[in-house]
Amino acid sequence: MPPVPPSPVLYRLLSGTSNFVLNGQAPRNESPVSSADLTQLMARFKEAAITAEGHQVDYLALAKDLETVRQDFYAGLRSLDLGSLTRRDQCLAFWINLYNILVLDAVLAFRVTKSVIGITRGLLRFFEKAAYQVGEHRFSANDIENGILRLNRGHFLSRKTQFPDGDLRLAWVLRPMDTRIHFALHCASRSCPPIRVYEESRLPAQLDLATRAFVNTETQTDPASNILEVSTIFDWYKVDFTDVGGAAGFVLRYLDETDPRHKWLQEHLTQVKIRYRKYNWGLNSASAGPS
Repeated sequence: MPPVPPSPVLYRLLSGTSNFVLNGQAPRNESPVSSADLTQLMARFKEAAITAEGHQVDYLALAKDLETVRQDFYAGLRSLDLGSLTRRDQCLAFWINLYNILVLDAVLAFRVTKSVIGITRGLLRFFEKAAYQVGEHRFSANDIENGILRLNRGHFLSRKTQFPDGDLRLAWVLRPMDTRIHFALHCASRSCPPIRVYEESRLPAQLDLATRAFVNTETQTDPASNILEVSTIFDWYKVDFTDVGGAAGFVLRYLDETDPRHKWLQEHLTQVKIRYRKYNWGLNSASAGPS
């Protein structure tokens, strides 16, 4: 996101407000969607429309595949009792997969062709308008990421928490936070972590794999200048990495120990200067040309 000083007013101007939900017209049914259902749906989309490495999406193919399951999926979300999600890894897999499906669905629904961020109707409006009704509550992409998965810390451009005091959705905030979620959530942009399928039974190992892959791919070192270059994710969500050694400490933990960068960082951990890589917000469309 743009490096703008945090302000609730500024954030609201950038993101706008919305009560829209993608599944607003779906009827309730007797078959609520489950965490396992979302895993299967994400796996289906991955096979039909997402490249093996998870970086690009064939949105035309995705639209055709989504159309065949949309009605039941939408109704299943509205019929879900969130209280039925009782195990931590079950909940975590549910919200990660739901976020990734929501973003892909919203790209199609809003006819995004270039980028999920833009000037029209609020620079960051996509993440506020992209939302599902899950059970009795509306959850936007921002609600899932910043409310549920980030301990209700709120968007980094705002000083406010995502859910205000008394909001019933506070009941679903996952504690403690797992910082690895930042490398599992995909925002339909070229610099995002790859799209993967997350399963409750394998979640810890999958989150570890996703984090290691992203850190090893996106980290660069410049020993001559004593610079560690990392994804801008570490800047936007700096508060989330405070308890895990900051960007440098976290990167050291996940860099391959046989990689020369690991040894160098280990020896210079307290002296390195952090540089953040420019984020590419271009749409991750398989048909898009080079940026």
